Amino acid sequence: MIPVHLVINGPYWLARWRIGGTLKGKSLGRRDTVSEQDALRRCEAIGSEINHRGANITARITIEAWLEEFLALRPGISHPTAHLYRLCANRMVAFWGDKAQIGHVGKLDALRFRAWLGKNPKLGAFTVYRICSEARAIFQGAVDAEILDKNPFAGALPAKPKPDHGWQYVDLPTLNRLMDVAPPAWKVFLGLIRLAGLRQHEALSLCDGPTSTS
Repeated sequence: MIPVHLVINGPYWLARWRIGGTLKGKSLGRRDTVSEQDALRRCEAIGSEINHRGANITARITIEAWLEEFLALRPGISHPTAHLYRLCANRMVAFWGDKAQIGHVGKLDALRFRAWLGKNPKLGAFTVYRICSEARAIFQGAVDAEILDKNPFAGALPAKPKPDHGWQYVDLPTLNRLMDVAPPAWKVFLGLIRLAGLRQHEALSLCDGPTSTS
């Protein structure tokens, strides 16, 4: 539901609402010629029309466009975390196409996206879980901004996998500490395996990184 509010703009009545984070407005007439009751009725009519077309309005916001707004609303977000969100959005676009629009993504689409990730032999269970968590956060941002009514990923997360014996999950603060002291080749290697989700041999084939991870 997109709320439409009646506000005063000098001598005029004005209807105000937001779509995709952008403030919209429409003059409802001069206050000395249009009563507040009439202005409210006009405001309600605008709200009814907007919400009747709401699915189409929000549908025009692509995943890529919303990601930029999502990140802009979080100026304190770290660069590695922003990078992960961008990788997640890139995967969603790869699955739904570059015209993918947030208003067209339902729970079934989210479940199909999760299944698609799970079929990728290059992605482990933890990586699939992380990507789906990031997708949920991206869409929850649209819900919080009142662009979407529901988050299609709210019930589409896979079960969080239990870590295997012999390896340990590296969180972003730990990765940042490693990056601070790692040689350049190791930074590329660590970025590929931790941020891009590549396996060891895949990362080594793409960079002039370490010849051994021991």
